[in-house]
Amino acid sequence: MKTHRFGQKIKLHSTRAIKHQTLTLMLEDEIRALHGNSVFQPNASPAIAALRKLRGQNPPFRTN
Repeated sequence: MKTHRFGQKIKLHSTRAIKHQTLTLMLEDEIRALHGNSVFQPNASPAIAALRKLRGQNPPFRTN
């Protein structure tokens, strides 16, 4: 399997899936850690920021 293309490392699908699972678990932990009447703020969440970054790195493959 090729891991580089034009000198840049190719992100493997399994690597992205593992990162997504890990970040999703981090997000669940953040939500569970809220105390009492605290409101979850997605803009302040490092897990959501990392998930958005992961999604933006390699957009899904489209077939037309």
